[in-house]
Order: sequence, then C-alpha cells, then structure tokens
Amino acid sequence: MMILLSLQLMWPIFSGGTKPMWLEGTEFVDLRRYGPNMKASEAGLLAYARGMIEWHSQNRFCGHCGMRKVSKDGGHSLKCSSESCNAVVYPRLDPAVIMVIADGDYVLLGRQSKWEPGRYSLLAGFVEIGETFEMAIAREVQEEAGIIVDRSSIRYFASQPWPFPSSLMVGFLASAEKNESSASKISPMRREQVVPIDNSSLSTIRDIDSLPKPAVNDNELEDAQWIHKDFLRAVLSGNSLPPGVKFHVPGKYAIAHYLMEKWIAETRCNNWAGDEIETVQIDEGVFKYVLIRIHDNNGSQKLVRLTSPIIY
Repeated sequence: MMILLSLQLMWPIFSGGTKPMWLEGTEFVDLRRYGPNMKASEAGLLAYARGMIEWHSQNRFCGHCGMRKVSKDGGHSLKCSSESCNAVVYPRLDPAVIMVIADGDYVLLGRQSKWEPGRYSLLAGFVEIGETFEMAIAREVQEEAGIIVDRSSIRYFASQPWPFPSSLMVGFLASAEKNESSASKISPMRREQVVPIDNSSLSTIRDIDSLPKPAVNDNELEDAQWIHKDFLRAVLSGNSLPPGVKFHVPGKYAIAHYLMEKWIAETRCNNWAGDEIETVQIDEGVFKYVLIRIHDNNGSQKLVRLTSPIIY
C-alpha cells in the first residue's frame, strides 16, 4: 500500500503501512509524543500520513458486499474489487467540538482518569448524528460536568485536524449559565487553583461561591474544576506552581492550548485602558500618545490615554 501525500520540489512523497527493509533496526513511535519537537510542516505531513494509513487499515473490505477493496487515485479512494459492486469510498472525518466554557474570570477544565496526574484540559466530545455544533457543545458539557451552557454565547474560534485516528477538532468559546441555587463550594485545597500565583498582578477573586458546581459524570471524567485565568496564565507561561500543586495542560501543539491562550488574551482586565495601544511615538518633541497611570477610590489602577499632543 502506497499513498501519495505531497509533491515537494517536484519529488513525490509517499506513505506506507509497513516498515521498509532498509529501516530494519528502527521502530515506529507515537507522533503525539514526538511531533511537538518537529517542524510544523513535517509534523503536519506525518499526521496526514498517519490518518490516511489508519483509514486504509480500517476499510480493507467493502461494506456492501464484503469483497476486498483496491486502492485508487494515489491512495485517496478505495474501490470494491467486485465488478458487480464497484462501490467507492473516500476518507471521512469525525467532527468533534472542544470548548472554552467560561464564567467571568474562570474557565472549566476537566481530566480523565487515564491521564497522568495533574493534567487538565478543555472539555471536548464528538458530534453525534443529527446534531449541530452548538447542540453538541451543550450536550457534552452537561453530560460530562453537569454545567448548563448559555447557547446564545457560543461562538466559533478555531479548528485543528487531529488524525488520531480521524478527527477534526472544532474550537468554540461559550459561557456557563448562572445557577445561583447550585453554588460551587470549593474546598480550601482547591481554592489554591483558582487564585493568582503571580504576586505582582494580584487581582480580586470574586464570586467563587456563585460559580455553577460541576457534577462530574464518572464515566466521562475523573474531575472538573473552575480555574482562574491568572492561575492558568501562569501555567501556560511555565511559571513555578505552589509547593505540592501538580497541574499542567496540553502543549502548544494542541488546539486546547491555543484556545486557552486566546481566552486569557480576550479577558484582560478592563481597568487597563492602555491594552490597545501598541507604541508611544515621539515626533519632533511632541508625544503623539501620553499614558498616565491613576488610582481610583477603590484602589483600581487605570492607564489613561491622552489624545491631544503635549509639548514636553
């Protein structure tokens, strides 16, 4: 079996499902483990190859008559070998949703029991027949964590092919519905995971007890927690965690990591008016932009932009 993957500098690149004789003494490795250390173009090509090989291995016989299938179109279609059938199939994708479920400055993260200790990620799940993406998001979050999603808040953000074996991860951002009667009572140990750990940027932790309480489905997840954005920002930045705290998330190769970063960027503190200002330029002794830091009566800090030029 040979599958045409690409043409680079006019040279064809193929993949196959068996190890060539000239590779004796080597071994196949998990792309998910080694892919993050490769160039994006190389990792993407290998992911493509893996997905195609998996598709071939799972579709060796015709689903209509049971006869062997024959590879066609450079390995991108499979045709039944029976002349009386001639059924043709093409590679298929299994769409899955992955979502940032937020409540103010908190995001809902979960973990599966088979993961290494301390690993958490965004909730995700496959889209079922007859569902829209929005329906799948609401169902998965409620099934896995018992949280109701505000469907009017759902918005698409990004997608990522995930050929393990044949998924397309579609990323969304959404908000949890407020549920005052089901407040989340976070134990003191868990509170360590929802407070900022960077003392230079401490912010007020508000409404911890008003967060909807996760009701974890043991068949889906081992745990689900509301994590504060400051804690998550520190984790994504690789900062040291408090003693005894084990917590990590998927690496930069994963869409989960990307969605977390984008959510944090979108939820920057509204008190800082200077976030949108890229540079402070000076032109012939005149400040085009002047930023002044002030404190209000509540102790909040603000950056104020003066738009009128000021002679200095």
